[in-house]
Amino acid sequence: MDDSQYQQQHQMLSELLGKAELRHYLDVLVHRLKVHSTTQLKYVKDEDLLELGMSKPEVQRLMKLYRMTQPGTFTKLRNVGSHNFLYFIYLTVLRSLLVLKLRW
Repeated sequence: MDDSQYQQQHQMLSELLGKAELRHYLDVLVHRLKVHSTTQLKYVKDEDLLELGMSKPEVQRLMKLYRMTQPGTFTKLRNVGSHNFLYFIYLTVLRSLLVLKLRW
């Protein structure tokens, strides 16, 4: 990875933390957890963030924002039953069909 890509990923991480009002944790995330991009947040556990000094609401706020910005992130769906997962797929397809119908 070249320097410009590293800086871009670092900037994206900084912006995500800024949106969550947690920019003051940037240095701690980079130096202690070795997180250098937003995509690496998928490997971070809530317990890791709590050990850094974040409160539970701060952790929830950050992870909610992360899930909203990362397309295709199904971290919570892995732990639910297949029925709930199929229902989620059904709702997603139904929503897509409604959007297509509205465009006509």
